[in-house]
Amino acid sequence: MSDRVLSSKSRPAERAREFVEDARERFQEVAENVGERFRAEAQKAGAGVRQSAARAREIAQEKYQVTADHLREGYDRVREDVDDFVHDAKDFVRDNPGKSVLIAAGVGFVIGLLLRRRHD
Repeated sequence: MSDRVLSSKSRPAERAREFVEDARERFQEVAENVGERFRAEAQKAGAGVRQSAARAREIAQEKYQVTADHLREGYDRVREDVDDFVHDAKDFVRDNPGKSVLIAAGVGFVIGLLLRRRHD
């Protein structure tokens, strides 16, 4: 009879252990499933961020290239204008050496007056 009593007492304990073990296994399955879903969503989000960053980089490179082209064109135009001015000035000096000396002397005189007034 004592075996029956012991056996009847151990059954609920055994059932409780089985219940706890089943619950633990189910919890692990759910945790793994949630972890897998989280990793998949994180990978999707990471891919989206990488795509956005790549597109932003492309746009920035395009804008940089357009700006660089405009600056290069502007620089070339200014350089041509300065070269034309220097060429015209040299031609004027060759064609009119007397006038050139008088103009240079006049400009020097005016600059001298302006600088002298600042010091007084």
